[in-house]
Amino acid sequence: MTRRRSPLPTVQTRGRCPPRARSRPAGVRTLLLAALLAPVLAARAQTASADSLFVHGDFTAARAAYVARLETAPTDRRAARRVALLDLWANHLADVVARLAPLVAADSTDHEAATTLIEAYARQRRFVDASRVARRLGDVGEAEQLASLPHPYLVSIPRDGTRLVSEPGTALPVFHVRVNGRDALMILDTGGGELILDPAFADSVGARRFAGDSGVYAGGKRASFDRGAVDSVQLRDAVVRNLPVHIQSTSRYAGVAGGHAVQGIIGTTLLAQFRATLDFSNNALRLDPRSSPTRGGTPLPFWLLGDHMITTPAVAMGHLRTLLVFDTGLALPDGALVPSATLIARAGITLPHKTVTGEGGGGTVTATPFTFPALDVGPFRDTALVAIAGIFPPTLERSMGPEIGGLVSHGFFSGHRVTLDFNAMQLVVDATPWVAHREP
Repeated sequence: MTRRRSPLPTVQTRGRCPPRARSRPAGVRTLLLAALLAPVLAARAQTASADSLFVHGDFTAARAAYVARLETAPTDRRAARRVALLDLWANHLADVVARLAPLVAADSTDHEAATTLIEAYARQRRFVDASRVARRLGDVGEAEQLASLPHPYLVSIPRDGTRLVSEPGTALPVFHVRVNGRDALMILDTGGGELILDPAFADSVGARRFAGDSGVYAGGKRASFDRGAVDSVQLRDAVVRNLPVHIQSTSRYAGVAGGHAVQGIIGTTLLAQFRATLDFSNNALRLDPRSSPTRGGTPLPFWLLGDHMITTPAVAMGHLRTLLVFDTGLALPDGALVPSATLIARAGITLPHKTVTGEGGGGTVTATPFTFPALDVGPFRDTALVAIAGIFPPTLERSMGPEIGGLVSHGFFSGHRVTLDFNAMQLVVDATPWVAHREP
């Protein structure tokens, strides 16, 4: 006789919830949900913290926060791009290339990574590598310009350096320069990047031309320029061979050059090939080999944003932390500060109604001179600064990512020497006693 087995008892369930899950206490479910969400929330917190530090100009802490993010999420391209960008601004170029070259090779449409990589290659004088990336982005003019200079910025300078003295009676320093063997008068302006040549002068010296581009200048005005290249530039005893240039009208600047015709502008990219000292006491420029040690003076850290913006931390009104770009192109006697509209608002300053006109890279601009109460850059303080509103490009306030509060110019460093040390990434202000609390 065969014994029939009873069927196994069945359990009725609702939906798809297994029996044990239905009996799990609510507190346990909450803990499980929190455990699952913890990595996501931590990642968001990491990113938000890093972004806040980045925007407010705390670059060292921001980089550390982005690196921490990459340790938990190695494939986070945005964090990787930010680390590389901060390394670029600190001139840690080998690290930039190592991080971004694989990213750009895998995705040539990553415009932010590609443009950062191009600038890193350019600062390393690897123009051919930079041109390949530019061509993949479709920037034909830049690619052709870079490719035409396989051995750029070949510098010859005496070991003990050389010194140039400005023409007298000029609002900005104006120096004699030779381009492709021909004499020229050029303004010194750290607010500019590559060497700028006036179109007529560029043609007269046989500068090679490539497709152009455009940029934003004083007052937020946009202007176009052509890319070019020249064989040599001589600054007294220093010679630089094979260098890129921008070709753009400079004839409008005769007024700040004592009535002299201006054939060009010496910008930061050319100065960065040396250890350059701007002597504001004697209206002179000293150039030494870039590897020369900087002795004496007070060092102020800076970061090189974009291709030429020497950017340093500052404190306005005793409590407003900000970033300022060192720009010597303010053609205003004792002109010390060009604050952004945001910094003026944060300082609670009401501007006067009187305006003046001037010339910027994009044409005529209208500005408002006024007195800015106080500014600290490192240990240096100045009060009752000669300032001017209305010419800081609004797009520059946020376009680089961090908040830029304005430009600090020659008037703040009046009577001093400022050395641009691109190896140590420092502005070194000489040890001459500082003239503080200057009255208007």
